[in-house]
Amino acid sequence: LQDSLDVSDAGIKSLRNGLGDTNQVVLDVQSSLRSTDLKLLGLQDGLERADDNHEALHRSVESMSAWLQRIQNQVECAAGDMPDLRRSFGEAEVRIQALQANLQRTDDTVNHDVRSSLDCFGSQIRGLDASMQASRSEVQALKVGCEFQ
Repeated sequence: LQDSLDVSDAGIKSLRNGLGDTNQVVLDVQSSLRSTDLKLLGLQDGLERADDNHEALHRSVESMSAWLQRIQNQVECAAGDMPDLRRSFGEAEVRIQALQANLQRTDDTVNHDVRSSLDCFGSQIRGLDASMQASRSEVQALKVGCEFQ
């Protein structure tokens, strides 16, 4: 019986050691699970931030697409206006050339008229000068004639 008790004691001791080891393994697993839970919470937080960033990028892309569409619409409008603008520019260029030609003709006419007027004034002044000289000569002759009488 003693042998049987010793064997039972040894078995119980061995069982206690095994349970102690199992308890330690369970504690290690629990600690690992806590660490894993913390890491999963960090990962979840990171994924939520990544999702928020993704949504912000998506909104930015949508906003940029809307701006690009507006720019495209403006480019199309400007491109549609280009033929009219070119035609108007051509008409304005023709009008400017016509105005320049008219200005040149007016300048030529004014120059001719001024030269003609100056020539006429010059002739009239020379005529007046000649008349004045003749009048002086006559006055001088009258003076001389009056002095001799």
